[in-house]
Amino acid sequence: MPRPLNCSSADSRRRGRCAPAEPPGFYKLDEHHRNVPDAELLADLRRVARVNRLTYQRYADVGRFAPGTVVRHFGSWNGALIRAGLSIGRHYRVPDEQCFAQLWQMWRTLGRQPRLADFENLGTTYGPALYIKRFGSWRCALGAFVEWANGRAKRRKVPTPGSEGTPDDPDSGARAKASGSSEYLRTRRGG
Repeated sequence: MPRPLNCSSADSRRRGRCAPAEPPGFYKLDEHHRNVPDAELLADLRRVARVNRLTYQRYADVGRFAPGTVVRHFGSWNGALIRAGLSIGRHYRVPDEQCFAQLWQMWRTLGRQPRLADFENLGTTYGPALYIKRFGSWRCALGAFVEWANGRAKRRKVPTPGSEGTPDDPDSGARAKASGSSEYLRTRRGG
């Protein structure tokens, strides 16, 4: 059923510019969330995660707050997930050193070169998609790792995923990034 027209002036009625009449209370101001406590944001993240797989977009659709608010409060989306005790779906800006450290752990655990299928069995921090996207293919990722590992034989301790360098070599992350994967990829791609 069409809404009744609001034609309050004679001029509007003559010219046919009558607007539909809105029922009382039609216009409502959305609730404004200012200075929301961290605990309230974290509780809402957990609420959405119980019902659905929590992603930034999913939270934008069904969360009580804007995801940008969550990011501003905690510094990053992943930072908010960690504070809420939830698992991180995607890792961003992972240094090559940490990627290689995970491959080193996998190789040592398995006693052989890791395969893509091994990611499911070992419960790793970073998935195979990170390596394929970063290095172009799984084979190129392994090649870059071998070059990194063999070139760093003097190292006494390999960092774990999440740490920056080794205790005996605090600058290891920067050198690995400068000399590791990019050099390997240039030689593999003929650049």
